[in-house]
Amino acid sequence: MGRSELRWMLSDHLPAELTEMLTGITLGNELVHIATIHTVRRRCRITEASGREPCAEVADDYVRASAGERLLAWREIEVELGARTPAPPSRLIKRLVAAGAQPSRYASKLAHVAAPATSAEADTPAARAVADDLTARIDQIVAGDIGLRRGQDPIHDTRVAIRRAQHAARVRQTAGPRRGRRDGRRTEVVRGGCSATFATVRCSSAGSVRRSTRCPTS
Repeated sequence: MGRSELRWMLSDHLPAELTEMLTGITLGNELVHIATIHTVRRRCRITEASGREPCAEVADDYVRASAGERLLAWREIEVELGARTPAPPSRLIKRLVAAGAQPSRYASKLAHVAAPATSAEADTPAARAVADDLTARIDQIVAGDIGLRRGQDPIHDTRVAIRRAQHAARVRQTAGPRRGRRDGRRTEVVRGGCSATFATVRCSSAGSVRRSTRCPTS
């Protein structure tokens, strides 16, 4: 599933529109600040031989982040594909690897700076497969809730995701122990639907500053 990025102007306070948009995910709980991520990005667009159609954009990010007393700084490269590019160009990947690039251990900048959630790991291939499927369904449910509040029509896909998440949760009871997400968000499935008990969100401001928030858990 793709990633949705929403942008607002830089402010010391969360936009009311964003808070309202996350009502379903947070179950109405108050959002609290957990991390500040500042990114300085340099972009390089790669086009086809004709020069008209972009096939990829390489983003070179210099990142500074803080979460409580933790201060971090790192550099990362992101490759965003064009609309008609099914996979990263092999020549580009070879050049990045030759320059020392390695796959990141983190799914996002927030996952890099946030302290990992403590949880039991899935200890069998079957348990990991079920956990990954459940995570994907929960992502779809969260995206559907946000999409509905943005005026879109994701009701059918979200209902399908809820049914499949419930099924995955039942299978998981026999496949292995519960595993939390590593990117800073964990959720639980309840009877009759899905309830996100812990959520994170990134709001971009002028393309350079990202603030992360979460709802506290009981």
